[in-house]
Amino acid sequence: MAGSQQDPSAPHPGEVAELGAPTFFVSSFNLSATSNEVVLVGNELFPTWGGEGAAQPPVLRPRLVIRLSPQSAKDLADVLQNFVANYEQAYGELRTDYLLRKERGAIWRAFSGADD
Repeated sequence: MAGSQQDPSAPHPGEVAELGAPTFFVSSFNLSATSNEVVLVGNELFPTWGGEGAAQPPVLRPRLVIRLSPQSAKDLADVLQNFVANYEQAYGELRTDYLLRKERGAIWRAFSGADD
């Protein structure tokens, strides 16, 4: 269901846990698509350390795969956009590393003429 209203027939999150639906923490996403399917992979980021305690590049491990139609992906995008807008209105702007990198890339392209 698109929009900010929750479907009244949908189970409460506590009820979902009681049904045995697994819960996963994910910290990043990968997305791929064809003309009739969208595949969203949720990854968990694990820090790693070398033998002498030096930090190594983190490891991403896929935790879940969600397959949906492009139409359902559009509905999900709308629901998430509404959620984030309401959250930010209540608690302030969310800033993420991804959005900062995206913003810097757009600024760099604007000054470098890469879009020409």
